[in-house]
Amino acid sequence: MKSYLFIGSVEFSGFCLKALLEMDINIVGIMCPEKEAAKINNDYFDLGIVAREFGKEAVYYENI
Repeated sequence: MKSYLFIGSVEFSGFCLKALLEMDINIVGIMCPEKEAAKINNDYFDLGIVAREFGKEAVYYENI
């Protein structure tokens, strides 16, 4: 089985992540920037909200 890492920071990323998790795709890691690090995105979305719905944790970063 393939494993995937999901990285995103905007509202559309949240919809995509939720759809993939509902399809039972093997997502082994979820990453999104800290809110302060994503100032450029006016539609920032915290992927941790979706991750927790599915019993997963999100890793937050300041700079990739």
